[in-house]
Amino acid sequence: MISSSHYTITKSNRNFLLTSVWISAFFIALGIFATVIIGSKVDENERERLLIRAKNAAILIEPSDVKALSGSEIDLENPTYQKLKDQMSELKSANPDANFTYLMGLNGEKLFFFVDSESPGTEDYSAPGDVYEETLPIEVENFKKGLAFVEGPYSDKWGDWVSAYAPIIDSESRETLAIIGIDVDALYWSDKILSVRLIVGFVTLLMCAFLIVLMLYLKNSVGNIELLHKDNESLRASQEYLLETEGIVHLGRWNLNISSNELAWNDQMFSIFEVDQNSKIVPDTFWNSIHPEDLQEVKIAFNKAIAGQLDSFDILYRILISGTKSKKILSICSVRKTSRGEVFRIIGTAQDMSKFSITRT
Repeated sequence: MISSSHYTITKSNRNFLLTSVWISAFFIALGIFATVIIGSKVDENERERLLIRAKNAAILIEPSDVKALSGSEIDLENPTYQKLKDQMSELKSANPDANFTYLMGLNGEKLFFFVDSESPGTEDYSAPGDVYEETLPIEVENFKKGLAFVEGPYSDKWGDWVSAYAPIIDSESRETLAIIGIDVDALYWSDKILSVRLIVGFVTLLMCAFLIVLMLYLKNSVGNIELLHKDNESLRASQEYLLETEGIVHLGRWNLNISSNELAWNDQMFSIFEVDQNSKIVPDTFWNSIHPEDLQEVKIAFNKAIAGQLDSFDILYRILISGTKSKKILSICSVRKTSRGEVFRIIGTAQDMSKFSITRT
């Protein structure tokens, strides 16, 4: 049977999950807001650029050339018409996103074509004098006022467009003679704005994902630090317990570095050998304390260990305190070797066994 604890989400994990959800929701909302705002700004900038192109094109049109046109099929024989036709074609070529360029006049409440960029006989060609049946009131109003403007997306019989118009004004009468128009496919226009919005949305999602990954990393790091802290606390408690135990049983510990010939004692060793804890401990401190009758036997055991002949050994010996007082010591020793079998350290314990009836074997 599977324990229900497997299905239990810890408080830490719940908090992390909730935080991730809130962050994701925030960035999604931010992304939506940013895509709308930035998309609108891109649309505004593109409209401004298209309008500037229409105004610059209008500057290149001579008002006298427009006056020379009648706005009827008679213009087909007029050299000025062909001159303007070539200008419209050049304008279209200079603006790769433009589908149509043209000049339009106003007759009553309807716009009509003076000239366009399309070749005669093609499906999209408009002959001189052709009425633009989809004329909007705002177009008529702006024509009369001589205003440059952008409109769209809108639809007519040719398709869906965003268009910019700029007036060509008679310098003497200040009358609007014509407007020049540049049409851009509305789908192309929308795709351009959509691509920017998608980039903004993608960047927002990347930021969200990065932040969640960073939070996950920090969460794991904090967890590892807490675990390490707990391990350190456990280790410290174990060390304190060991020290207390050593104090209770009067167990000394020592460490002999073979290569440097350095000897280290714990506090109990100083107590057992009755040596001042401020004294510097060297190997001779140990050897000089051993009873003369036991010295040779202890040295033989240590020499065998140093030679690598022993992995561990126990030895019972006597020490002399101040040259008169004697203690019976039991040492349990372990030999540390390198991977090549060379002895580099001997560690061991020392316990005062004077109160116990033990003989050397």
